Amino acid sequence: SMDGKPVLPAAGAVEWMAQMAVAGWPGWQVAEVRDLKVLAGVVLDPVKGRKVEIRARASTHTQAGEQMLAVEIVDAERQQTLYKAKVRLLERLPDAPELDVVACSGGAMSSNQAYAEYLFHGEDFQLLKGIDALDETGVDGLLQRSQPQAWLRAPALGEDSHWLLDPGLLDCGPQLAILWSRRFLDKTALPSAFGAVCRYGRDPLPRHLSVHLRIRGEASDSSLNYDVLFADEKGRVRIEMRDVEGTASQALNRLADKPAAKQA
Repeated sequence: SMDGKPVLPAAGAVEWMAQMAVAGWPGWQVAEVRDLKVLAGVVLDPVKGRKVEIRARASTHTQAGEQMLAVEIVDAERQQTLYKAKVRLLERLPDAPELDVVACSGGAMSSNQAYAEYLFHGEDFQLLKGIDALDETGVDGLLQRSQPQAWLRAPALGEDSHWLLDPGLLDCGPQLAILWSRRFLDKTALPSAFGAVCRYGRDPLPRHLSVHLRIRGEASDSSLNYDVLFADEKGRVRIEMRDVEGTASQALNRLADKPAAKQA
């Protein structure tokens, strides 16, 4: 939640769009969600809920073995577009490439410190298990993927149920960006656009993955661009977030304030 109000994170919108694509185009694999734009935040009403529509249409410019869809999430009552993106479908997911990054060299941080001092995420989103290193180039860490039956409070789904992309896992990218922006800009960065989210490999994601955020170019006073790689225990990149745009604000540092801290 933000300022006490439950909100839909951009990572959740990505999963919704991927699920819509699979439901409408069965037999195809979601290989990429690209050009995601956050046009308006979605604040959820715990009592009345929030009605949205997810719309998808196929592009006329498709290649053999590939389909491109235009997908948007729309406020059903106001007919306002909240998120929009393109989804790339393939008949078969590409092989997982080897992880190829230079390790960060800065100090480590415990997940307890990260969630207590810098992050504002609820228990379901607290999936970072440790920060191995943080320096000017980025952040390296470990995470545990989320499980649908726990998130949806639906034990009947079973342990082997899985997301397409995993909104909790994806959200760890922007969480690392907050840790980086707090350390080097003294600001909190929230994502406003994703260049691409790509899937690789055809075997199920392991329970634990390493995560690697890398800053692209020079961060400005109010924005940063970054990539995030999620790798399995074999050192293969399973999910890649490319060219994420973060908008950084010192005022948003308040989101991490805890009631106990305010009373101290």
